[in-house]
Amino acid sequence: MAAIEPAIEDTANSRLRQWRTERGLSLDDLADLTGRSKAYLSRVERGERVLPPLEKVRFARMVGARVRDLFDVESVQA
Repeated sequence: MAAIEPAIEDTANSRLRQWRTERGLSLDDLADLTGRSKAYLSRVERGERVLPPLEKVRFARMVGARVRDLFDVESVQA
């Protein structure tokens, strides 16, 4: 049986969980900061919900963080 690799988004979104826990925030606290439900935030952290780039920017602004601190981001070529 082949080993199951973690989803790319799961690895990327684990940054959000790490950021949250390093600051001693619970999902309830993060929900209060962002106006999002705990269920939604949990899905984001587990990689079950993929946020589009603009939503990542909005999310980071809501919590006063840089996008790259919360999520993996790809560079944009102008």
